[in-house]
Amino acid sequence: PMRRRGSTDTYRLSRGEFVDLRARLLSRHSTDLDPAVESDYLRLTVTHTASLVELVEDWTGSVEWLRNSPSITSGARVRALGDRYRSIRARMTVPLVHVHLPKTAGTSINVHLAEHLDPERLHTQRPIRDILGMSVLQLMEAPFIACHGASLLRDVLPGERLYFTVLRDPGAQIWSHYNETRRAGLTTEEFEDWCLDPNNRNPQSRWLTMDWSCLRPSHAELHDARRLGEDALLEEATEALEKLELIGSTENLKGLLGVIAARTGVPELASGALGRHNTTREAAPTGLLESAGVRDATAVDREIISRSQGLANWVR
Repeated sequence: PMRRRGSTDTYRLSRGEFVDLRARLLSRHSTDLDPAVESDYLRLTVTHTASLVELVEDWTGSVEWLRNSPSITSGARVRALGDRYRSIRARMTVPLVHVHLPKTAGTSINVHLAEHLDPERLHTQRPIRDILGMSVLQLMEAPFIACHGASLLRDVLPGERLYFTVLRDPGAQIWSHYNETRRAGLTTEEFEDWCLDPNNRNPQSRWLTMDWSCLRPSHAELHDARRLGEDALLEEATEALEKLELIGSTENLKGLLGVIAARTGVPELASGALGRHNTTREAAPTGLLESAGVRDATAVDREIISRSQGLANWVR
C-alpha cells in the first residue's frame, strides 16, 4: 500500500502508474521493456517498505536522475555535479569493481574514486547483500562498485568490468585488523593470543575466498558453512587473484591509480592526494609483526602475495 502525502488514505500503485512514474523520473520512454521494472514494482508493492513519496525522493536528485534528465534546474551545485559526472561517465571505457579486503587502504581508495565516479555514494562501499539487491538498471548504470566479497560478483554483475583488489604486508594488515576488532569491542585478547584463533588467521586470503570463518563472532552460525584448510585456502585465494584484472599493493597505491586511470580512460582518477580514512594509528611493538606466531598466522597471506607478484595483473 502507498500513502499519499498529508493523507491517511492508502492505495496500491498500479504497475502502469509505477512504469509511468519511473519513466518520468528518469526521462526515459522505454522502461516498460526493462526487466528490472517488474522486480522493482513487486518489491515496492509486495514488501510494503516504500511510499510513493519515498520512491520519488529515491530517484529525484540521484546521480542516475541527473544523468538521464535533459536539463537540471535545481541550483548551481546540482547542475555542476550533474555536468561533471556526465562528462566523466561519457569518457569512461569500463566500470570498476573493487574487491575490498579489510584494512588494505580500501576505504581510502573508495573515497578517492567516488569523488569522481560516484559523488553521491550510491554504489561505493556497499554490503554485498545491497549489491545483490540492486535492479539490473542500477547495476548497468553503476560506474564503481566496492564491497567485501566482490570476487563473488563476477558471474552476477552485467557487462564487462575491471575488477581489482589491493594486498597489504600481512603483518601490518593483521595488526590493523586486530585493532579494528578491538575498537569494535569484539575482543579483549592480547594480539598474539588473538592470532592463535583459526578464525583470525590469514584474513586477506579468507576475505578473497569468502571463507565465512573470517566473519565476526556475531555470525557464528555461518562459520561451519565454509571453513577452508590452509592448502585449500591458498589454492582458492590464488585462483581468485588470477581472475582479477588488476592487483595492487598498499606500497604502490599511486601506481595502481595510474593504471586504473589509463584502463578506464579517466585521467582524473590518478590526480590528487590519496586521503587516509579508517586507519590504525597505533604502531605495533618493535619486532612483534615478524615474530614466529604472527608469521605462522599469516603464512597463506604471505604466500599469495609472493605468488601475485609473478602474475601479469600485478601492478609494478
